[in-house]
Amino acid sequence: MTAGDNDACREADADANNRRGRSEYHMSKGTLGQVVKRAISDAAFRRELQSNPEGALKGFDLTSEERAALRSGDASTLSSCGI
Repeated sequence: MTAGDNDACREADADANNRRGRSEYHMSKGTLGQVVKRAISDAAFRRELQSNPEGALKGFDLTSEERAALRSGDASTLSSCGI
């Protein structure tokens, strides 16, 4: 991931604030945190996240930037998304 990718997540955060109400924005960040916590504690989910990210993330309310950050597994990219 590049610095530009981190900027994209920050810009998506700002856009999300403008498009959505703050509670929905925070819900997305909370959802991202839930996915990360589950990936840490659930080995089967973690394997599915690596092998089939779209399937693993189905049903989670995440932005495309958050999904990309999860797929990358890059700590700095996830950090820029609020994790």
